[in-house]
Amino acid sequence: MSEENVELVRAAYDALNARDAEAVLAGVDHDVEFVSITAALEGGVVFRGRSGIQEYLDGLPDIWSAWGWTITEARAIDDDRVLAVVDFRAVGKGSNVPVAAKLAVIYVFRRGLVTRIEAHQSRAAALKAAGLSG
Repeated sequence: MSEENVELVRAAYDALNARDAEAVLAGVDHDVEFVSITAALEGGVVFRGRSGIQEYLDGLPDIWSAWGWTITEARAIDDDRVLAVVDFRAVGKGSNVPVAAKLAVIYVFRRGLVTRIEAHQSRAAALKAAGLSG
């Protein structure tokens, strides 16, 4: 199951980059919880449920005029968790300021659907949160 989950994460990023919200939502559980990087760092919004993921996706064009994710690493941590290290690149809407960030995201699966997405500022921080070392 673990390699299948890695492929599901890769497909999710393909859907994100294609702006295909329907495909993104098809891969998440109804009760999914998404801890965005701002929530992880600053105690910001945690997006809950498919409606929360939809809210997050709907908000991207309000912030960015262009954006995308490139996976640099995707691997199974165990049967139910995947680590994805991604380069996020965007251009601020209105400001035209380019932004680049490397993020590490833990995906938790149950019965083939994502139940939790937790973004971290580094691979080491994500692995630590997952109870592992680099």
